[in-house]
Amino acid sequence: YGLRSSVSGHTSDVRCLVSCNYPVSGGFLTGSRDKSLKLWFPSAEGVGYEMMTSFRGSTHWIRQGSQKK
Repeated sequence: YGLRSSVSGHTSDVRCLVSCNYPVSGGFLTGSRDKSLKLWFPSAEGVGYEMMTSFRGSTHWIRQGSQKK
């Protein structure tokens, strides 16, 4: 296996990753020790990912993600 893509945006290490198919498929959330969650989706050009939004305000670093079915 080889690295296909990488994303930049957190100021500390990423501790969790959760797939997210809303509003479009192929997205994911990342949670970090910088106390933020970031929502990523495939870029319009079809190469790599773009950060759609960042959620801040946690008093602790993000270490776990969960997804309800």
